[in-house]
Amino acid sequence: KNNKNNKVIFEKPFGLDLESAKKLEINCIRVFGENQVFVLDHYFGKETIQNILFLKFANPFFENVLDNRYVESIELFVEEDLGVVNRIDYYNEVGAVKDIIQNHLLQTISLILMDRPLKFISKYIHDEKLKVLKNLEVLPYNLHLMGQYQSYANEAKIYGIKNPKTDTFAKIFFNCKNKRWEGVPIIMRTGKKLEKKCARLNINFKPLSKELESSVPGVQNNKIIFHIQPKEDIEIVINVKKILESDIVHTSSFSLYKEYAFDPNPSDGHKKLISDPINGDHTLFPTFEELEE
Repeated sequence: KNNKNNKVIFEKPFGLDLESAKKLEINCIRVFGENQVFVLDHYFGKETIQNILFLKFANPFFENVLDNRYVESIELFVEEDLGVVNRIDYYNEVGAVKDIIQNHLLQTISLILMDRPLKFISKYIHDEKLKVLKNLEVLPYNLHLMGQYQSYANEAKIYGIKNPKTDTFAKIFFNCKNKRWEGVPIIMRTGKKLEKKCARLNINFKPLSKELESSVPGVQNNKIIFHIQPKEDIEIVINVKKILESDIVHTSSFSLYKEYAFDPNPSDGHKKLISDPINGDHTLFPTFEELEE
């Protein structure tokens, strides 16, 4: 018998496609109330991801420049140096897009692109995230790049998988069809067996005019960089004058975690993602509507 204090947590993926996700949702609601169900995306346990909302909405000067007037592009990438290893049975049915882009990166971009919620509580935050997902469009197919690392087919044969066509690399371009972000390229990239393990979100600001840039040698585009792995950090890249040199500009990076004594390697995010459901807090857990989008 279901008790209203019971909670159930699903690790992603929540279904294999839209149809199976809807069936799973219906069956969950038959047994549990929607407030009892939590769909866990472990990226939301990371301090850097949680800090996106605080950086934007607790600092008006950030919020006011995060739009298509000032931002040139947004890049999100999750690169891994290992192959699929012993996850091949799962991975062969899912691939890079469903494994990383569909959940981790779409959830992350919804935080970056969302407008200020009416209140900073779960319902209103999810309302704004959902608006972003509804406005997000995949750009024409000729822009994208899909691939598979060279030894994947041989690895699949060892596990008895025939004719594997799974994507192990994907680079996908998006646009957000709203007044704030229309026209800003959003690039999501993920892959296995790449040069190094790295997950990062780059907000790239537009350059100076060509006239100003030519008169200020060394100047570079401003950036906000959210380092997700292997270590967590938030970095702001700005241009400053070198000490005692009046005519040279160079780029300085200010690490927020270093400057303000945040722990650069926080504890496993799963701890908070278990305690929040116990406390009934849905903020870090996507709603069924978000999942369907």
